[in-house]
Amino acid sequence: MTPSEFADHPTSTDWETIGVPGTAGVTCRAWYRPEALTNGVAVAIPLQLTASPTSMLPFSLFQLVQAVGLTWEELVSVSLYGGPWRAASTWQQLAAQPLPLPLSGSTSQILLTADTVPSAPTPAAATGGGSATGLFNRLETDWKACRGLERQLAGMRQQLSSVLGRLNAFDRDLRPDESLAADRLDKDEWHDARRWIRDVAAKVHRCIKAHDIGMTSAAGRRNVIQHTYEQGLTSREAVGDLSSCLHEVQTYRKELANLFTSMGSALQAANTNGVQRAQRILAKISARVRDKRATNRGRS
Repeated sequence: MTPSEFADHPTSTDWETIGVPGTAGVTCRAWYRPEALTNGVAVAIPLQLTASPTSMLPFSLFQLVQAVGLTWEELVSVSLYGGPWRAASTWQQLAAQPLPLPLSGSTSQILLTADTVPSAPTPAAATGGGSATGLFNRLETDWKACRGLERQLAGMRQQLSSVLGRLNAFDRDLRPDESLAADRLDKDEWHDARRWIRDVAAKVHRCIKAHDIGMTSAAGRRNVIQHTYEQGLTSREAVGDLSSCLHEVQTYRKELANLFTSMGSALQAANTNGVQRAQRILAKISARVRDKRATNRGRS
């Protein structure tokens, strides 16, 4: 598939096998325009690649973008394994580097979002019925994208709630046996780890709150935006009204995308700087506890 074919590729009804250019026969599975990503493609990484002894996939973002038929100009969002991958300003710089493998327990899907819908004409340039039709079609496309983002945010919210519970469980003093077995460096590391845990937990909590009662929630502007969209459905011949509705829905879509990015970053930080850091230090201390017990049994 050439990079110019994505816009014309039909919506998938099942997973499709795609070859990754520049690799020795590596293939993945792709689903074009799934319900939760109506302007993008979901790529599932096969088990044989995720089970690799290395920490990287055998292809880069640039190769993956080519595989699904996208161009850099069309690419607007990259989500790796449930969270955003880097800032867009770094994509070109990192494009040729192998992508990382998914963490244990995370999804093995990569989501690529495109901007392949032509920009809607401005009211000053819109003079005919065709322009109104274009505005209406863009309104429907953006609203479907909003609904897909809302579903992704709901799933992300569940993941954040789960990781917040794990963080709270880790934020504890060392048990007596752990404290006796740990040396000064262990205790200092655990003290620092708890500080990291509390910091990332606060960020997770803020993201959950933003989802539940923020601008994109029913307590915020969400219901108003839906009402605006429904008004647009009844104004499909009024260019001015459609343009106003489209602007509101596009603004809402950006707010949803920004929240998704924030939640994904918070989730990644919670796992890396919170859960994994705590597990690593506690595992080391647990090994010291076992060694101390074995030593004491040897002396008895």
